[in-house]
This record gives sequence, C-alpha cells and structure tokens, in this order.
Amino acid sequence: MALIGYARVSTLDQHLTGQLDALKAAGASTIYREKVSGVRAGRPQLTKLMASLKPKDIVVVTKLDRLGRSTRELLDLIDRVSKAGASFRSLGDRSGIRRVRKAVYYQHCWPRSRSLSVSLSASAPGMVVSGLWPGA
Repeated sequence: MALIGYARVSTLDQHLTGQLDALKAAGASTIYREKVSGVRAGRPQLTKLMASLKPKDIVVVTKLDRLGRSTRELLDLIDRVSKAGASFRSLGDRSGIRRVRKAVYYQHCWPRSRSLSVSLSASAPGMVVSGLWPGA
C-alpha cells in the first residue's frame, strides 16, 4: 500500500509548495506534480499516476478541484481509482464532501456507471472514497 499524492496548479506563475507540504505531511511517498490548466485535456502526470495504481494504494489530493474539473470528471476519475483496487482521499474541502456525496447519491439512484461510497473518519480529516454501493 502506498499513499500517492497529486498536486496541480493552473498557471505557470502559481506555486505547488502549499500542496506539496500538505501531501508530504499526510505521508505521501510519491507525489505527481502538474502545472497545467484545468481546461486543457491532457494531464500527463495524472495519466502516469492512474497507470501506476496498485490495489490498496491511496490517491491523495489537498482539495477536490485539484483532481477533477467537474463533478462528472471527478466521479469518473474516482471510479477508475476504485476499479484499480485503490482508494481516494481529499485532505480538505469539507464543502466538496457534500458535493461528492450528493453526486454519488444521484449516480446511485440513476446509475450511468457503478457508484462509489463516501465515508468520513472522525480520526482523520478529509474524506475517503472507495468501494461500491451495495447491490451496484
């Protein structure tokens, strides 16, 4: 099991320092870094991260918007992480937890693909997304 971080900023003049510090403090052994616009389709480091996933790995970001540009893309990426046997964790963004829970609920009620479960831990801040809804 490895804790794998992903850090992204949207412009070349922005810095990854804050995200890198938070990911290192969370225990990320490998951190994929990207300076690329969220609008741009290609994110080569994210592609490398997804290709490197092994069962029981945990993908960690500082905030949900660092991974996905939209709720749909975020859910699709988390689904790919889950299919690899890994889990996803966001260190912050409590409002994002409600947004992902709502999206997972709607995806469960009207599934277009398999749904994911979202759980919160009192011992660890942030959110963890893994597994499938029962019966999905």
